[in-house]
Amino acid sequence: MPRSALGIDLASRNVRTAAALLTRGGNGSGSVEILEVDVSDQRILELSGRADATGIDAPFGWPDGLRRFLDHGPPADGVERGWFDGARNEVFLRATDRFVWQKIGKKPLVVAADLIAYPALRCAGLLAALGITDRSGADGVFEVYPAATLIQWAIPIRRAASAQLAAAVVDRFPGLEITNEQKALLESNRDALDAVVAALSTLAAADGASCPIPEELRDRARREGWIHIPDLRAPAGLGAWSE
Repeated sequence: MPRSALGIDLASRNVRTAAALLTRGGNGSGSVEILEVDVSDQRILELSGRADATGIDAPFGWPDGLRRFLDHGPPADGVERGWFDGARNEVFLRATDRFVWQKIGKKPLVVAADLIAYPALRCAGLLAALGITDRSGADGVFEVYPAATLIQWAIPIRRAASAQLAAAVVDRFPGLEITNEQKALLESNRDALDAVVAALSTLAAADGASCPIPEELRDRARREGWIHIPDLRAPAGLGAWSE
């Protein structure tokens, strides 16, 4: 069971990127060792080398359907038979996007047709630098989604201020030690808060306490990436601080 996890809230630029390195001890204790904003790629790689597991809030890949579309284009009779409307989800959504959408009722940002593609491109460079070829999380680097994690924890996120969300997360993990300076940053900076939630999600994934990948989707997950969200059916304590 990993003792430390790095959570990265990745943006297209350093200024909106945050990192949180969490370490856990025994008896339900843990601490935020590092909490930073304005984080560079080099700093991410350095911190990842200090963690047992790393989680990044950014898409790890693109839909298989998009690859096929780019290679072959739509069918010649596509306009007549409404091809685009019928194939929209297959082209735009990864298998994990549809899984999370069904699981929590919130659709992840669409990497094939949204500004999230910019962090995804940056993430691809980080994964290459880390030597990650299996994007499903099998190599200890996990795709995470803090908003989905908060929903799984029944923490309301719609129109919630960072201070409210920070208080809810701290209440859920009473053994998590944070300094007053870190608490103030969590309350004022959503990127920093998402980095901490990303680290907590990473611990759950590394513990085997995230929603399992359906067997029939494993090959796609290796190529497209897989969003790891906490599995509420997992044994109590897993994905938190117990050893």
